[in-house]
Amino acid sequence: MAGELYESEFKKDLEKALTLISEISDKTQQRSAIKWMNKILSLKSEDPQVKKNRNCFLKYYLNLLKNTVDSITVETKERSLDVLTQWSPDKRTYVAIKPLPSEGALIYMAVADDPSQGWDFPKPNETA
Repeated sequence: MAGELYESEFKKDLEKALTLISEISDKTQQRSAIKWMNKILSLKSEDPQVKKNRNCFLKYYLNLLKNTVDSITVETKERSLDVLTQWSPDKRTYVAIKPLPSEGALIYMAVADDPSQGWDFPKPNETA
């Protein structure tokens, strides 16, 4: 009875794991995930305690896979950030910021005493 319950739970979690693995874009990480799934699948036993432990490990592994997929999603969003630019109201200061995924940002700042001395001002509809 308990063995059948563990087997049913295992099949549901296995489907979730395979879905998450298919969402991993990095081929090296995906191969590693498949290798670990094969190790989990090789744990065959009729002992309910072995099935219970296998399911506990699979649940732990599901969390790792989910975190991997989530971190890839966050990195993709970070990479898609554009350069942020800002002019001061008096047009004497210009700042540009480019986020770097998981590394910080590049920041450029220019200041002039007299803004009429060579600035290329953006048109009113442009930011920079």
